[in-house]
Amino acid sequence: MNMDCNAARQLLDFARPGITELDASDIAELEMHLADCESCAQFARAERRSDDLLASAMQDVVMPPGARGRLLARADQARSTWWRKRLAVATVAIASVGAGWWLYPAPRLDADTIASIALERFGNQSAAEEWLAQQNRHFGFPPRFKAKYLVGFETRDYHGVTAPVLTFVKRNSLARVVVLAEKQFRELPGVADGSLAENSVATILVIHDPVSAGVVYLVEVLNGPIDPFYVDEEPAIT
Repeated sequence: MNMDCNAARQLLDFARPGITELDASDIAELEMHLADCESCAQFARAERRSDDLLASAMQDVVMPPGARGRLLARADQARSTWWRKRLAVATVAIASVGAGWWLYPAPRLDADTIASIALERFGNQSAAEEWLAQQNRHFGFPPRFKAKYLVGFETRDYHGVTAPVLTFVKRNSLARVVVLAEKQFRELPGVADGSLAENSVATILVIHDPVSAGVVYLVEVLNGPIDPFYVDEEPAIT
């Protein structure tokens, strides 16, 4: 799990030179976070500069007898208090999750509603267009795709981005069309229409919206070419 900025800044107090309370894994994760987060890295450098200045000033002060031991004892007590608070917070969080499970049990499965939604969306281009406009007013129905092959649409996580996805089926072939703003993937700006990748099972294509600049349709075709989704049924052989 990636460390967030709040956790990183709390752990900085225990990652100073001469302090060995952190596990090696915590130290490694903290260092990885500091390498990726310039804001926290600057904060860490400032903290360490302050430590260096404070250490230098303290070294110039004549300590009264027994002061060092008292200071170390207070520091140990403060660290122990911090860890107890952290453990208490974690315990409360775990207890809350458990209580939530008992207070809010699993939702009811409404099969009739699921079936009704599927019926409303099956082959319904106008419903898909209205739904896409609610996601983004620039989004439209995939160009050249035949609505009669549409079997459904939904918002889902697609390789790290949340996007509308329309599913088309014709015979044994399936096409998933992900509607995207071009900037959502770094590889899309400037790429031309056409195939991006292909193997024995899948073909990945990109199609730019002919009206809305910056809108692209990322098409994933499984078990067949894309052409059958563009045209009516093949003419009968005579």
